[in-house]
Amino acid sequence: MGSYKEAMAVGLLVLQQMIDDLGLGPRDEAAAPAKKPKGGTFGFGFGTKLS
Repeated sequence: MGSYKEAMAVGLLVLQQMIDDLGLGPRDEAAAPAKKPKGGTFGFGFGTKLS
């Protein structure tokens, strides 16, 4: 490709050719929101007490 812009345009056309109907939206149901873990910790163990 001669440029990033040209590569993106060609790539988008190829992706669009893979879809039968571009008017259809996503087919999967929305994922359920993540549940917060019980307890006083946050993230990767932040808030834990070290002995």
